[in-house]
Formats: sequence, structure tokens, C-alpha cells
Amino acid sequence: QMGLLKAEVISAGSKAIEVTVRESDVADPDFLQGFIAGAVTGMMGEDYSSEAVSQEPLTVFLTPAVFGEVEKVSGSDDEGWKKLAKGEAYIISDTNAAERAFAIVSGLAKNGVRVFCITRMFPPKVVSRYPFLKNATLAWLSDTDIRSGTEKFEVFSPKRPDFELSRSVLSFIKSHSPCVVMVHGTEYLISQTSFNIIEKFLQKMKDVAVTNNSTLILPLYPKALGENSYSKLLTEFTKLEE
Repeated sequence: QMGLLKAEVISAGSKAIEVTVRESDVADPDFLQGFIAGAVTGMMGEDYSSEAVSQEPLTVFLTPAVFGEVEKVSGSDDEGWKKLAKGEAYIISDTNAAERAFAIVSGLAKNGVRVFCITRMFPPKVVSRYPFLKNATLAWLSDTDIRSGTEKFEVFSPKRPDFELSRSVLSFIKSHSPCVVMVHGTEYLISQTSFNIIEKFLQKMKDVAVTNNSTLILPLYPKALGENSYSKLLTEFTKLEE
């Protein structure tokens, strides 16, 4: 079950995944392909690209996206973060949205800014790719808590973002402003709840950030959201151009 649709995993290896749509509330195959890619990206904790290999029924073949700088240990953007303003909320929606967002917040952390990073990527993997985020506050979106007690990250259920996760972010912003909060995994959150629930959650995060002279960053994949949902978020956020 992926929110708007029911799908069957036909085959899956360590890298490639093939998904067939069995039921859907939406008829647009391009939207469904993007939505599946976004949901799988969220569930797997890394970016996946997609290719439709059949239309009746819609079958999508997914493979991990090829990363550029994200695979390098340095992984910080020492210039992009300077474009950000305090008291603002940004959408990053280019083809390498997650990679760019992580590099930007890594650059911020490198320069002493307090960072709260909500992510579907396993936090130790985040730190291995972006060492400057080792002192950031990391929150993993997962229903599986595998911590042994020594890990330096929090785990929050994607099904209840407006409870513990929301309170944790609000507390961080009020204690460390001006600071930066990044929400990576919006597509996954939507697949686990609904767009309306996550829209309200993001609006709340934005309002708290901007009124506390802090910054919110939201990497997105528009095809996974659909034109209507993406347009709604653009009315709340400023698109950060390259």
C-alpha cells in the first residue's frame, strides 16, 4: 500500500526493484511513475530513478540514481548555503534535489550553523557521506528503531509527524535559532499518511521557522507529488534556484 495506490513488488535485488500497480485512485501514468519513485526513494533511504516498462498494467523498473558529489566524503556546498536567508522557507526541486540539499546543510554545519536534519536516509550513512553533519541533530523517519543506546540520532514514526517529531523540531528551533531545519523524505511521509496531513505539518514547521528567524529547506521531486500538490507547496515556500 502506497497511499494513493496498491502495488506489487514483482522482483527486487540489492539494487533494482520492479513494481506493478494493481489499484490506483489516479489514472495519470506519469504521476504514478513519479509517485512510486518518490515512495521507494523514501523507503530505501536513497534516491531512485524510474522507467515505465509496461502500461497495462503499469509496471515501473527502479534503480538507484547515480550520485555525483553525494558519494564523495567531502560533500559540502561552501557557496550554495550563502544564498539562504534567515526567516525563509525554501523548496529545492531540481533533479538532484536531495543531493543539493544535503550539500547545502553540510556547508551550513561546517560554518557553525545549528542544523536539524529530518531524513529517510539512515543517519550513520548521512554522516559517512557528509562528515560535517556529525554534530547536526539527525532524525530518522522509520517505524523500526534499531538503536542500541549509543547512537546519536532520534527515530520518529512517519505515520505521526505532528506528534513527537513536530514537538522535537519546535523545541530545537526555539532553543537554537537562528538555525536550519531540513525535511528530506516528504514523498515517503505522504505515502505513509496523506498529502493534507503532511501539508499541514510543513506549514506548521515553516511558520515556526520564519517567526524564529530560522530557515526551512525542503528537497522535493515534483513528479512524485503531482502538479496540484507541488503547486500548493510552492505557494508556501520559495523555490531555491541553482
